[in-house]
Amino acid sequence: MKPFVRMLSVFLAVLLLAAPALADRCREDTLPGAWKAQGSGNVWLFHADGRLACEGPCRFTATTGDPVSWAYEPHANVWARPIDYVKLIFTKAVFDGVLGSFRCYIEDDGRILRLQAEDEGEMVFQRTE
Repeated sequence: MKPFVRMLSVFLAVLLLAAPALADRCREDTLPGAWKAQGSGNVWLFHADGRLACEGPCRFTATTGDPVSWAYEPHANVWARPIDYVKLIFTKAVFDGVLGSFRCYIEDDGRILRLQAEDEGEMVFQRTE
């Protein structure tokens, strides 16, 4: 039983250390910039002052409207570790709170952005130069 407990504790330690590393990357100082959406080809512009814009073939639904602003929202998960969310405001909709906002990851040395909606899959972006 001891080897199993030891393996489990190592696994949990790695998991707890990896989660903050991912979460720490998606903050006010790392998210601003231009990100090209995979699939649609539009470019989301996260401005440092909190404005959000979209360029290219932006096809937002009538119920969502046009992008207006974004904000970083830290929350705590069950392990008391930070998880990063972004609050997105459009002209006709606000994505706010843990269930209504997007969990945010930046990977691949700051090149890939993942916005993961609750039960909605995820949107993947690549940083543009």
